[in-house]
Amino acid sequence: MSRVDILLNYLGQSNPEWQFLWNFSDGSQSTKENPSYNYAFSNSYSVTLTVTDENGCCTTTDTNRWVEIFPQSVADFNVGNYDISLLDPTVDVYNYSSNTDSYFWDFGDGSISGAFQPSHTCAAHGDYVISLAVNNIYNCPDTAQMAIEVKPSHSIFVPNAFTPDGDTNNNVFLAKGENISEQGFTLLIYNR
Repeated sequence: MSRVDILLNYLGQSNPEWQFLWNFSDGSQSTKENPSYNYAFSNSYSVTLTVTDENGCCTTTDTNRWVEIFPQSVADFNVGNYDISLLDPTVDVYNYSSNTDSYFWDFGDGSISGAFQPSHTCAAHGDYVISLAVNNIYNCPDTAQMAIEVKPSHSIFVPNAFTPDGDTNNNVFLAKGENISEQGFTLLIYNR
């Protein structure tokens, strides 16, 4: 469905006592001298104007031109996985756009694509806005955006043994990791 506003102007001489009847050829009419009209569907329409003067004389003018309303592109997409992290940094987008012929994706990190339904691998954690700009052969563009968060990966190394025997090798039991909560973590050690 395409909704398009048009503004029609009567350019002849006018008199406040005259009556105007615009016929939009889709079953709708207007009695305004200079109406604005919204066509609900893309199609070709012939517009006519009937002017009745103060004496009741009518003149009907066919514009002899068709008003052609083109379909509006509609950009729409979703992501396949909302739990995106650097452990699984691939973002799959699902394109639900309609009335479109061209696609321009901007993943918010400098990466772009012209594919219909691309996948993208994020290189760093952070907040990104994915943008989709679409267009059709009638140059009726549209855009859609979606914010995503790529969470950092968490890694931890915990040794499975240590030898606190004073020989300077493996004397300390120490867990090391990346992006561990500032509150730390709990580790339980059991003696077999």
